[in-house]
This record gives sequence, C-alpha cells and structure tokens, in this order.
Amino acid sequence: MDAITTFRKSFLNVRNEELRCGPEFRKGPERIWLEDGQGRVAAEVTFPETSPGVFTINHTYVDTSLRGQGIASELVQAAVDEIQAQGGEVRATCSYAVKWLSERGMEY
Repeated sequence: MDAITTFRKSFLNVRNEELRCGPEFRKGPERIWLEDGQGRVAAEVTFPETSPGVFTINHTYVDTSLRGQGIASELVQAAVDEIQAQGGEVRATCSYAVKWLSERGMEY
C-alpha cells in the first residue's frame, strides 16, 4: 500500500469516527441542549412533565448556523429516549416534534 492510500484510509477512519460521535448534548431535568464554544445554547429541546408520567416536547431550537445538519432530529430522538427511559409517555406540542413523531409512526 502506498503512502497516499494509507493516508486516505486513515483519514476516512477518523472522519467516520467523528460522524459516529455526533454532538455532545447536555442533559438536565426536562431539557437536552448543545452549547457553542462560549457556553451559549446553540440547540435545545424541552419536555416538561405536563401531568404525572406524561412529558410534552414543547420546544425545539437550533441556531441558524447549525440548521440542516440533523441536530433537531437528534435532539428529539434524545428526548424521546430520555422520556421512555424514565417510563414516561411522550407527547408533543412543538410543530417540529409533532411532525418528527408522526413521520416515525409514533403517537403524540
């Protein structure tokens, strides 16, 4: 294998690993978010417990600089995973989350 082929394989392995990692979301009660380099919220999803055991995804935000990269989808998926891990029922009033859940055949 020549040096160029070796470099390409190495680069592709690193790039694929970066893609698998995805953004590092932070989690708090009823909220998952992504911060920029200055600690400001760059993307978030909120899901308050609106009645016992029922969590409603009511807000999804992604900064314009990050839109089109699938971050909103990842946030909603993370919220659904978190709600289900708590044994909760997922509801949505946020238009993006309603569409996201509907496209996946999930009731909301």
